[in-house]
Amino acid sequence: MTFLVEAEPREVAAFRQGYVNTSESVTHDLVQMATEDAVLGPDGQNTLENFEAIREQTVDRAEQGAFEFALFLYILREIDLVGSCYPGAVRATVHPKPGQWGLHLVNPETRVFPWQGVAYLNERDRWRVKYEFDVMREGARPVHVRGDDELFPFYYEHSDGE
Repeated sequence: MTFLVEAEPREVAAFRQGYVNTSESVTHDLVQMATEDAVLGPDGQNTLENFEAIREQTVDRAEQGAFEFALFLYILREIDLVGSCYPGAVRATVHPKPGQWGLHLVNPETRVFPWQGVAYLNERDRWRVKYEFDVMREGARPVHVRGDDELFPFYYEHSDGE
């Protein structure tokens, strides 16, 4: 069951600004496959060929993405972009290394970063970031904002199976 909440359009836009939507990622594709039986053959039966084709496409996309990301990091380091544009700046990161300032984006125990998961309101009314697959598997309710034309939930909330 999907719930709608009221919010001002500017509040929705502000929240979504800079938000990485998993709908455009391999993660979202895999969640859809696992939760909506998207791997069906022409006769409606799961087939090994479909799983193999999806596995091959997923591996190809992951390898290409990893290569592009590694190349991007290499170029940034070689041209010292951050240091040359912002001399004397303190570098912050969520993966601390010597000479960098480490940040906790959610809390010290969280291992899922905001760009890796979805907002989830748990049974104690506390916000967490969880993988979309996990909240869907647990039966969490998707919550949409009335008037928001985004197809994907604004957040998920705990459900007691109601």
